[in-house]
Amino acid sequence: SYINSLFWLSLTVGRLIAIPIATRVRPLYMMRANLIGVLVSLGLMIVAPYNPALIAIGTAGLGLSMASTIPAPSIPGMAGNAGRG
Repeated sequence: SYINSLFWLSLTVGRLIAIPIATRVRPLYMMRANLIGVLVSLGLMIVAPYNPALIAIGTAGLGLSMASTIPAPSIPGMAGNAGRG
C-alpha cells in the first residue's frame, strides 16, 4: 500500500542522492550516517507504532538510510536477480 510505496520511493531517491555524496565523503562516514539513520528511523516506528505520521517518516528515513548499503541484485525482483527462485 502507501507505506510500501513510500519505502521504495525513498530507497530510489536515496540511491540517486548517494551517488554524488559518495564521491565526496569517505565510506566510513557514509556507513556511520546510514547506521544512525536506520536506528533513528526504526526508533521512531518502535516508539510510536500507532502514529501514522511517525510511521511514514520512519519508513521514508529507513529507505533513505538503507539505499546506499543494500546492493541492487540482493533486492528480489530487481535486475540481476529476476527469475531466480
